[in-house]
Amino acid sequence: MDAKELVERYVAVWNEADPAARRDRIRSLWAPDGTTCHRLLEARGHAAIEARVTGSWEKWLREGNYIFRPNKVARHHNAVKFDWVMVTVPGGDVAAPGLSFLLLDPQGCIQADYQFNPTANEAELLVDRYLAAWNEPDTEARRRRIAELWAPDGAFRGARSQRHGHAALEAEIKRAHDAQGP
Repeated sequence: MDAKELVERYVAVWNEADPAARRDRIRSLWAPDGTTCHRLLEARGHAAIEARVTGSWEKWLREGNYIFRPNKVARHHNAVKFDWVMVTVPGGDVAAPGLSFLLLDPQGCIQADYQFNPTANEAELLVDRYLAAWNEPDTEARRRRIAELWAPDGAFRGARSQRHGHAALEAEIKRAHDAQGP
């Protein structure tokens, strides 16, 4: 599969004004149990992804003042990384940059879609807060940090595990913290 073509089809989903065409585009790109994640938002499955994309379209593109454009695509095995921009219409001035990271299933469908806005390069504060949660030795402080960073049904995907919800995230972070020792 051509990574540039995949990314162009992906961005077309977010720009699509027609609900039926948008639904068809989603079904052709995402695995049935695929996800799209942005900050505290996670949508799993075609219906939830459609609701998420529709919400984005309603918020940013409905008035016709913006459109999304892909930029700088790279593929490595089943992962595709690309930068994107939201630009003004007309004019093409960059209103917001972002970065997306797609993990593909064996059939080439999107299994996981991770969006970063601001781009990963501009997200140092978020990274610092994320790492602080993992390094926090105090249980109550760690619990507060988790609640500040993740939605109540937020998810963590590790190399060997996937956790959903604050309690499961807290247990995973505690396990990792305890494994480090004193």
